Amino acid sequence: MNHKKKIKYHFLAFSISKFSTSLGNNILTFGTSLYILAATGSALGFAINLICSILPKTLLAPVAGYCSDYYSRKKVVLISQFCTILTVLALYIYTVFNGFEVLAIYSATFILTSISTFNSVSYSASLANLFGTDYIQKVISLNQLIVSVSTIAGPILGGLLYGLFSFEIFLIINIFSYSISFLLETTMNFNLYRIQNNMNQVKENFVSSFKKGLTYVKEHPLLKAIVLITMWLNLFMASINVGGAYILVEILNISATNYGFIEASSAIGMLCISLFFALLNKKLKRPLFFSKFCILVLSILISLLGLPLVVEFSSNTGIVLFYTVLYFSLALLGVAANIPISTTLQNNVADEYKGRVFGLIESCAVVMMPLGTLVYGVLYNYFPAEWILIVSSAILILSTLYLFRKSVLTDIYPEGKKTSENHPSQAIDLH
Repeated sequence: MNHKKKIKYHFLAFSISKFSTSLGNNILTFGTSLYILAATGSALGFAINLICSILPKTLLAPVAGYCSDYYSRKKVVLISQFCTILTVLALYIYTVFNGFEVLAIYSATFILTSISTFNSVSYSASLANLFGTDYIQKVISLNQLIVSVSTIAGPILGGLLYGLFSFEIFLIINIFSYSISFLLETTMNFNLYRIQNNMNQVKENFVSSFKKGLTYVKEHPLLKAIVLITMWLNLFMASINVGGAYILVEILNISATNYGFIEASSAIGMLCISLFFALLNKKLKRPLFFSKFCILVLSILISLLGLPLVVEFSSNTGIVLFYTVLYFSLALLGVAANIPISTTLQNNVADEYKGRVFGLIESCAVVMMPLGTLVYGVLYNYFPAEWILIVSSAILILSTLYLFRKSVLTDIYPEGKKTSENHPSQAIDLH
């Protein structure tokens, strides 16, 4: 099979595999949340399960990056998929004999999240080897599209199943979805565009390897800027997640139906921009300049979240429409900024460091989400919401202007110099 046919097959296998696991995960997550709330009768039970799905990613992402750089990525992906199937199968057997138990769910969530961290980091590090640099933007866009569709469809299907079937059905669906993914991934060539065989590297202990990965990031201003901007974005997005709900429900007294409609507009925004990039046949010439623009516009829109608190709207319908458009735009810009950043990382991080770099980014991004939720949860209790949003917007704008300053970006897009997109066989020097 020639390269073009193999790439077409990879796109087909990747699409089915990712959609299968993403949809299965969203259905199971939604169903698990409902069953935990029904069993415990409190939000605390849901919060504990959420911690079990966040903590392993924070702790294990660097370890997953190490394994991805020093061992066969295909083996790491397949072993993690197989372990996921075994874990869900074990939970299914336990539930059949003992019924639904919250502690068993917490344990399974912790184990599954730990396993998925190895899978996601290794898969991310393998994309350039699977598709080549010419198709990276398209495959990242396709992945985001799949995530958007499954995020919308998962809760809908989960809600229908919850009213008709027992918890065991959710587990069977998850086992089936991961089995499909596992079988497809066994047929994919993870070395189709292999730049360097990571198994030929001299293996170091984890600490030395991790330090070397950190040094690699520190030595490349652009990589350091991307890591920091990712952290800042995840921190300040909590101003929307926490502040949006607080303003709409507590201050403006928006009905649950209208709030759900506003939230749904975010998913539609993600879906639209993902579809746009997936269908776009041209690669962005200077993707990070595009990301910078999107983040700056997103930062300005954050400050507008508190506008109805200082400007009187003529009707409640006007407020709902305002927030619907705003949430749609925020989600659209967030994805529009993320796809070029991910494309740049795939094209420019040296293959032997990809696992550690992606592991570091995932760890930093994940830890900022609960931290941001905690920080803004406190801030909104003591300060006016509109001022919190204005200050957050200003800090994010200044951070973006500094981290993505012209001197940093022109290192990768110098005039008259070709970027790595024109040299798919090697990563460029980010200095």
